[in-house]
Amino acid sequence: SQARRLRGPQDLSIVAFEQGNYFSYSACGIPYYVGGVVQEFDRLIVRTPEQFAAKQNIDARIRHKVTEIDLDKRAVRVANENGTETWEGFDQLMLATGSTPLRPPLDNSRARGIFGVQVLDDGRALFETMKERRPQRAVVVGGGYIGLEMAEAFKMRGLEVAVVEAAAQPMPSLDEDVAALIADAMEQMGIHFHSSEPVESFD
Repeated sequence: SQARRLRGPQDLSIVAFEQGNYFSYSACGIPYYVGGVVQEFDRLIVRTPEQFAAKQNIDARIRHKVTEIDLDKRAVRVANENGTETWEGFDQLMLATGSTPLRPPLDNSRARGIFGVQVLDDGRALFETMKERRPQRAVVVGGGYIGLEMAEAFKMRGLEVAVVEAAAQPMPSLDEDVAALIADAMEQMGIHFHSSEPVESFD
């Protein structure tokens, strides 16, 4: 988007590839969707590929995975959702792959009923599972920003909630006095906070 602001479509052709189902969305809104504050899933989507094309003349392709970069050819190999591969040439290449949240290297960490919250699809899968299975309890591993927002979302859904944190306080990046206020607020909400207790296993 910034490249388009600086150079018009006659001067620069822009193609963007995303292996997931969504390009521009509110990841911060996932806990609010799970908690029911945001009622409609589509409200989390900021801009669709069609809107990128119409408003900014950007060719934004979802469900396209870049599998190889050839610097000599100045091209990337791209596989679409059907597995068909093509080479796409470039003058300039920008990698913006983001990061992957840390999962404890423990057995069963990817078992059914254990979710990460990174992309919009994660939020939708969690929401649908809660609707189908109607769980009564939730454990959140990690007391950072997203962990606390998810704990609040589960509480809003009427679940019994516990947060397990390896550090001695919630929000380890904050000063102790502020973290103590957050811990008190969690307890007042009925969220059980377990500090200095790293997860050892999933059963």
